[in-house]
Amino acid sequence: MDADDAWLRHKTTRRAPYEERARRWPDADDVVLVSTRGEVTETTIGNLAVRLDGDWWTPPVSSGCLPGVERGRLVEEGRLSERVLTPADLTAADGLAVVNSLRGWRGARLV
Repeated sequence: MDADDAWLRHKTTRRAPYEERARRWPDADDVVLVSTRGEVTETTIGNLAVRLDGDWWTPPVSSGCLPGVERGRLVEEGRLSERVLTPADLTAADGLAVVNSLRGWRGARLV
């Protein structure tokens, strides 16, 4: 995903980039997206939360993710902090979750 694509910062019906990536892994429930800068951004259906050394982190909007409503609430409450994340951070993580205002907080794992 192009982190500088302004469309990524707005919730729209423009789903083609997400659907294209989801089709690449048809057996997966969801797919983690990575920007052209090598930064983890989000998943095809929600924001990502990553637990490292006991703290929960989410990529900053500058990485190229949608500033989701639930993500924003969790950041505001101090339950999530922003940090640039890489794929290596995901494999080193103590926990993963997908955050979506309709589905809430859902534990996740890499496969």
